[in-house]
This record gives sequence, C-alpha cells and structure tokens, in this order.
Amino acid sequence: MNVAGAITASGGRRFLLAVSGGLVSTALLVFDYIGESSFVTLQLGLVGAYITGNVIQKYNAVKYKSDDDITR
Repeated sequence: MNVAGAITASGGRRFLLAVSGGLVSTALLVFDYIGESSFVTLQLGLVGAYITGNVIQKYNAVKYKSDDDITR
C-alpha cells in the first residue's frame, strides 16, 4: 500500500490533521505548556476547521456534480 492509500484508508488528510492536532494539544496540556482555556480554544478551533472543510467539500461536490466526493 502506498502512502496515499494509507492516508485514505485511515480517514483522509483532514481527519489525520484534526486527530494529530488534538494529540498535540493534549500533550501540551498534560505537560503544562498550556492552560485549560487554551486547550478548549484549540479543540474548538480544530473541530471547527474540520467541520468547515467537510462542508466546503460537500458544497463543491454538489456544485460540480461529483458523486464520488458526496458519499465520503
């Protein structure tokens, strides 16, 4: 399996970026580099970015009539 196939099989680039961002912000919280309010802000930003990216992808798939992107 090539790298692109592994990324797709594990949920896609956007998902992996959101999960890795969550892990990094959790590590920063655990090792006391950031406070709880900063952690919450980071998590909300990550989730918001993930949802926004998904909505834009679905909108573009409908706009350009690409059925492949709508089902993902």
